[in-house]
Parts: sequence; C-alpha cells; structure tokens
Amino acid sequence: MASLVASLAISWLLFTWIIARLPRESVSFRSAARAGLLGAVAFEIFKQVASVYLSSVLHGPAGATFGPVLGLMVFAYVTARLILFATAWAATSSDNLEAAPVGPPDTASIITRVQVREGLGVRGALTAAAVGALGALGLSRLNRRRP
Repeated sequence: MASLVASLAISWLLFTWIIARLPRESVSFRSAARAGLLGAVAFEIFKQVASVYLSSVLHGPAGATFGPVLGLMVFAYVTARLILFATAWAATSSDNLEAAPVGPPDTASIITRVQVREGLGVRGALTAAAVGALGALGLSRLNRRRP
C-alpha cells in the first residue's frame, strides 16, 4: 500500500510538471495540479491493469514473444493520450478561460528537395566493386575447400 501511495505521489508530481510546462500557453498551478491528480490516478489504474495483462499473457509461447512488445506499445499510446487529455482538461478549466484566446500557430511550409543523379556515381561504383570483390573472394574460398 505504501508503494502505491508513493507511486501515486510521484506520478502526480510528474504529471503536474508536464501539464504546467509543456503547453504553449501556461496554465494556472491549481488547474495543473488538479489535472495532474486526474492523470496520476488514471495512470496508476492503467499500470495495475497492465501488470495483470502481462502476467496472464506471458504463459504461452506467442504471448511470451509478442506480449511485452504489444503491451509496451499500448502503454505508450495510452500514456500519451492520457497526458493529452489531462493537459486539455487543465487548459479549458475555468481558471484559465479568463485569459485571452490563443491563436493558432504560424503556418508551416513544407519544401521538398529533389536531387536527381543520373548514372551510378562514384560512391555506387565503389560499393558495387567492393561487393563484387567480396563475392568473388567467398566463391573462390568455397571452390578451394571442395576436393
């Protein structure tokens, strides 16, 4: 029980710090602390469910192979969604609605660079020569070993 309380407290501190520092516009500490508590409780519940899932999945051969990988992917996905939800909840609390509305960020321009190189080039020719030499060396060693 003490480890659960300590884990909850540490998660609350971590979520509160993330929610207070990561957004573009700062939120009040009170709303960040409430959202951090919501995130910490949900995170601890999810950790308990994930530990039960992993202990039940690891008994079979397919579960032993793919279970931890899938569990880790689901863990990262749910944690990211939880942080996003808690941050949005903190930003839309009544403490933060008095501030001026935040406009959208500046537009991003995506410029692709296309470089067309005709022919093999020096690097490609040297690579092809090295691969050919290694292949010929390997085949000649195989032919020497045969009686």
